[in-house]
Amino acid sequence: MTFNKKSIFVPKYGDWLGIIITNNATMQIYRLLCNNKEKNIKFFLKKSGCAGFRYGIEVYYKRNDINHVIFIHKNMNIYVLKKDVKFLDGITIDYIKNGINRNFTFYNSKELHRCGCGESFNI
Repeated sequence: MTFNKKSIFVPKYGDWLGIIITNNATMQIYRLLCNNKEKNIKFFLKKSGCAGFRYGIEVYYKRNDINHVIFIHKNMNIYVLKKDVKFLDGITIDYIKNGINRNFTFYNSKELHRCGCGESFNI
């Protein structure tokens, strides 16, 4: 994977699987952004838990950040740290409603294992 000076991701042919965002997740992200003038969202990995990492999503306010790669999905700018791109390549992000519980769910074939509570994972 290579990046040019403007943080535009330039994949080698066949190397990039992408970030897949389901319709349910897209609709929830739109709900999160509807009260913000920003149309930027950030996906990230954070060191956490007993297994090592957890996923995160947040509204993102910075622009022209050279440490991030910008993807465009259905009129939204999605920011991902350059160092996280290789770990998030091929991930599917869904939004699941189960009774009163609602949360984003990440499906990543690169995960080696999850902790017992399911909150953290190792790559």
